[in-house]
Amino acid sequence: MYKLTLIVIVFLTIITLGIFYSLPLNHPFPVAIEDVEKIEFHELGKLNAREATYEETRQIIEWYNAMHSFKANSTLAGTTPNAGISISLKSGRLIGITALGQRGRNLEFQAKGIEYPYFATQDDLYKLILSIGGP
Repeated sequence: MYKLTLIVIVFLTIITLGIFYSLPLNHPFPVAIEDVEKIEFHELGKLNAREATYEETRQIIEWYNAMHSFKANSTLAGTTPNAGISISLKSGRLIGITALGQRGRNLEFQAKGIEYPYFATQDDLYKLILSIGGP
């Protein structure tokens, strides 16, 4: 009886965790435009990043805050992205966003101080990263 109870508890725990990790998350780290120090565009193979203009910064933050369908990604994709965007905040926090072509139209979002990266979706931001040179 003890083994059966233990098996049922373990099974229910696994099911519960599976449901929890498959549910879309709210944006884990929204950003206000006044908190942004700078945004840079990075392309693989180029040493110097291009800094975004104020208008580009405003648009990117709007798209960034509109990202949706968040899924926790406890393991990194394991590949070097061809292009990406970095958002430097006045607080010193750095947010990186890359497009993952091998995973459909997903973005990978990472930030210093957040436990692990996330997959998210936002078509305009994805298209922008593609225009920089990714994936």
